[in-house]
Amino acid sequence: MKIRSIMMLLMGLQGLSAAAQGPPPAVLPAVAQPPGGYTVDIRRLSTPPTIDGKLDDAVWQEAAVLGDFVQDNPDTGQPATQKTAVRLGYDSRYLYLSIRCFDTEPGKIIAPVLERDGDLSNDDSVYVMLDTFHDGRNAFLFATNPQGAQLDGIVRNEGEEQNLEWDGLWQVATSRDSEGWAAEIAIPFKTLRFSTKNPQVWGFNVFRYLARRKEESAWRPILKEWARLSRYKISEFGEIHGLRDQVSGGRYSFLPYALTRHRDQESGRSTKGEAGGDLKISLTSQLVADLTVNTDFAEAEADQEQVNLSRFKLFFPEKRQFFLEGSNLFYFGDRITVFDPPEPFVFFFSRQIGLTLNGAVEVPVIGGAKVAGKVGDVSVGMLNLETDRKAYVDDSGRRVEEPRTDYTVVRLKTDIYPHSTLGLIALDKDPTGPGHNQGLGMDWDLAFGSRLSSAGFLAQTQTPGLHGNDRAYSADLVYKGPVMRLAETYKDFEDNFNPEMGFLPRAGIKKSLTEGSWILVPDKGLVHQVSVITSFDHTTDQRGNLQTQIAFLDVGVLNRDRAGMAVIATDDIEVLDLPLEIYKGVVLPPGSYRFDHLFVGYASDYTRPLACTLWYDNGEFYDGRRLRTLVALVARPATGLNLSASWDRSNVHLKEGDFISDLVQSTVSYSFSSRLSTRLTMQWEKVDNLRANFLIDWIYRPDSHVFLVYNDIRDLDSLRRSSGFSPLDPGRSVTLKLSRRLDF
Repeated sequence: MKIRSIMMLLMGLQGLSAAAQGPPPAVLPAVAQPPGGYTVDIRRLSTPPTIDGKLDDAVWQEAAVLGDFVQDNPDTGQPATQKTAVRLGYDSRYLYLSIRCFDTEPGKIIAPVLERDGDLSNDDSVYVMLDTFHDGRNAFLFATNPQGAQLDGIVRNEGEEQNLEWDGLWQVATSRDSEGWAAEIAIPFKTLRFSTKNPQVWGFNVFRYLARRKEESAWRPILKEWARLSRYKISEFGEIHGLRDQVSGGRYSFLPYALTRHRDQESGRSTKGEAGGDLKISLTSQLVADLTVNTDFAEAEADQEQVNLSRFKLFFPEKRQFFLEGSNLFYFGDRITVFDPPEPFVFFFSRQIGLTLNGAVEVPVIGGAKVAGKVGDVSVGMLNLETDRKAYVDDSGRRVEEPRTDYTVVRLKTDIYPHSTLGLIALDKDPTGPGHNQGLGMDWDLAFGSRLSSAGFLAQTQTPGLHGNDRAYSADLVYKGPVMRLAETYKDFEDNFNPEMGFLPRAGIKKSLTEGSWILVPDKGLVHQVSVITSFDHTTDQRGNLQTQIAFLDVGVLNRDRAGMAVIATDDIEVLDLPLEIYKGVVLPPGSYRFDHLFVGYASDYTRPLACTLWYDNGEFYDGRRLRTLVALVARPATGLNLSASWDRSNVHLKEGDFISDLVQSTVSYSFSSRLSTRLTMQWEKVDNLRANFLIDWIYRPDSHVFLVYNDIRDLDSLRRSSGFSPLDPGRSVTLKLSRRLDF
């Protein structure tokens, strides 16, 4: 393994960081005030407040006071209908906030969510965002509701990516009374990353959501932003001035775990105990190292099943905590937008480590190291992990032997001028025996003023047996105004471009994508907002032969309750050079297929106790027809209780055969408190599989958990069962896992 090399690099980076920073200046030059003078001179508190949600500590009188929130939606530019008062202070170890949300109708407050990282988008809530490096692009997010539920995440590049799987260590307590509700928040500086300058300037904003009015308001109003993404317009945040001499807390954080796991699977029964853990080392306030040994991901949320009726493999997001911190730095690939990108490319996709290609079987992670943060003005990321041997059955029924493999990623990014970066990435996959794979790339993200930008990359891979034609190129030009977004993107993936540590739906193509979208707010009658999205995707092979062409038009309408509908028309041309198995045993022959379809969708008001989503998608499909219908229901009948269920059916008639696919999913979650929650998920795909996952999560102290996890996977495919080989690794397992965070 390369952990020794990583440790030597860590030691070198510490010295390099100290040299780059030099002695802190006694006084920094004055910083120009942002538009509107939204600055706060933060005050150092004489004593820490008690975090109990009551706001009755006398020390809050020493704090800076903020108010006068302004609406972004629904009545843009108008004062918020309910008053919000924020107090802000700090000491050497914590940033403190008190937020008083006045409400003239406290009985109408909506806040059923209790669980950690629950969906607060339909609750009365407040969001605090901190741009700790003041780069105008990236920020930490902390949110809560009147129940004291905690949601946190990392926002990259002004909202292009919102990593809400990231978990920070922070405290919050809330209370409710006849005047509304209140929250007290303490964020340890050891949870954040920031520069060593004295004093510091941070970007900062506070947002409030009033659920019954669908009212979004903010301390620093950011108005008329395209697609109502003002919450993530980090370059226009207000500023905190005067932070100095923060202490990031203990240098080490150790998170050991112990578990016992019983498996009853077709391959046999076993009961065993395991132990391992993670060690976090704060090299500087800007740079953190993570070491992991015998990493276990038993508590990771199960993937949501999908029925694949396309020519591409499915994309499943990363949900494992070890890979999530610093994931925004390691990202290299397509620009992320509020729309799902067709055929997304990611050069480093962490799910390739510790999971088989179908995602059904875990590959043991022996251990590794990760570094993420800044050295001077350069963002640095390094990762090295080693996985053990693993035998499994792939989706075609073949037995696969996964060798012991070493994975290494090195990532560098530097600011070249405000809101613009250049980056490099190097990847190395080194299995025992043959199969070595490497990648190297350079990317950019350039801002030409506040509205025009360009992002892209150049990349190359090296794989034994594949010589030449192994490069990839991409560039775009995007204009984003108050109501309009226009984008032109070109991509070229050569035939032998082979990113084995990444996600690439298909190589050997050249793609041009033209997009236009408009967000209008007429606010008349039942129509509050209208969106129009159109795109034209033209994809050929490397010789210019057409592979895919899609013309797309989406018109959506929302009312003030955020209920609405969308109508989508698509004209699709697909050229198959090889036979394609579109579903079990149904194979499409090579040829050119043109088909169009019409989609109509409706979603009700999700702040209500019962809400629904309905889809109707009907039209041509290759050489036949498809009717897809979806019904999804969500119920929140009581505080802490969330019920959801969906039924997704595709009825397909083709010359090669007819079939019906059914996918039923349901989840029941109940939180007894913000520290004790349960979740049961059932997923059934007709004639394929049945999955059940049950989780109990008790947070008995901050960042310390007891997990009880039950998994049951059943293979419903009679041919796979009779063969004795299943890619689903069917059977049952029960895991009891205990983790404890220790800081020193």
